[in-house]
Amino acid sequence: MAVLLGIPVSDVSVDLNEILLYQRHYRGSLGATVPDTDFPLFMEWVREGKFPLEKLVTNRYSLDQIEEARVALEEGQILGRAIIEF
Repeated sequence: MAVLLGIPVSDVSVDLNEILLYQRHYRGSLGATVPDTDFPLFMEWVREGKFPLEKLVTNRYSLDQIEEARVALEEGQILGRAIIEF
């Protein structure tokens, strides 16, 4: 699985054969975040302990463990977010 974030700068075309033949799934999400006001609030929550960032990352791997991380991702062993540290 791959996750892409951001808004494309131009139109994006999708190959329907790839979706159908390879059972690909595409999902869009539109949030209502206003970075200038919301990000300072989020940082305040982090400082106050109301938004525990450490709970978002469930697995950490070194570059030497990248194959282990790939297998864990494929097998569904990563239940939150994983980070490759280097």
